[in-house]
Amino acid sequence: MQQLTEIGKARKRHTVEPLYLSYYNDLYRYAVSLLKNADDAEDAVQTTFFYAVKRWIKLSGMKESERKNWLFAALRNAALDIIRRRKREVSIEELGLQEKVTCHMTREKQEILEALNGLARWHRDTLIEAYVFGRPSGEMAERLGMKKNAIEKRIDRAKAAIRGWRRTGIYW
Repeated sequence: MQQLTEIGKARKRHTVEPLYLSYYNDLYRYAVSLLKNADDAEDAVQTTFFYAVKRWIKLSGMKESERKNWLFAALRNAALDIIRRRKREVSIEELGLQEKVTCHMTREKQEILEALNGLARWHRDTLIEAYVFGRPSGEMAERLGMKKNAIEKRIDRAKAAIRGWRRTGIYW
């Protein structure tokens, strides 16, 4: 029995669980103060601990104060990512699609809108111009003062980002 207890203690030393138990409340309060939203704060804290798990080897070699600083810096970065994502979000009204979207949106349409919201603004705008408004890449290039190839490359990269997001949930 004592051997099992020792194994359990050794396993705990090599996990993020002690950090989670020690810092969760402080990180959550800090996240709420930054984001002003409980759900987003929870997402930021969970993202922080996800990063901690991925970087456990680095964290395990740090002093306790360095770990705490690392966690709070990672949380701040996760919160900033959420704030940036909020700024990039596009409402259906902004897209000019009110009359085209029904109340019974299919799962695929919801995924597409969610994917568009996660794209960088220039990628999202280019896709909307091309596929919602049907503008040819030559016309967009002329209007934006860019080369046609650059517009086509933007469209390709935006589509690749959406494909990657649909596969993994992470933008490429």
